Amino acid sequence: MSAKGLCGSILNFVLIILLASCSQKGPSVPPSEQFLGDFQALTDAVAASSGYSKDAVELTGSTVRIRVTIRDANLATTDQTKREQIASSIVAAAEPVMTARADLAGVQAVSVAILHSTAESSAAGDWHVEDVLDFRKAPNGHFVLHGST
Repeated sequence: MSAKGLCGSILNFVLIILLASCSQKGPSVPPSEQFLGDFQALTDAVAASSGYSKDAVELTGSTVRIRVTIRDANLATTDQTKREQIASSIVAAAEPVMTARADLAGVQAVSVAILHSTAESSAAGDWHVEDVLDFRKAPNGHFVLHGST
């Protein structure tokens, strides 16, 4: 076999391998993106325990951090102690759901963002972040308030 024939055979082999590795299912989705879509149980737990509607609660996250966003103009204007109490109760409500799910075992931080709007901006759908309270996983597995930003 000549060098030209050998190169052609190698190129054909590589092409066959590449085509065989293509899947009919489409491109694979990274695990972190697959993880992001399944927050319904956590959203339900937060909404039920806090008295917020599911429309006022949004959860996003990754395999190490979850962010709970609450749209509440009244809470945003209360004092820091009250915001910390509400945020702590929200995180406490989410803990049992997170503990029950193996895919959430790696979560090390939960932040609660409190959004605020004015009457004019609310009608336009505009909200801004009033406060973010961060909770970190303690050695005992519970999340404790780390600070606010």
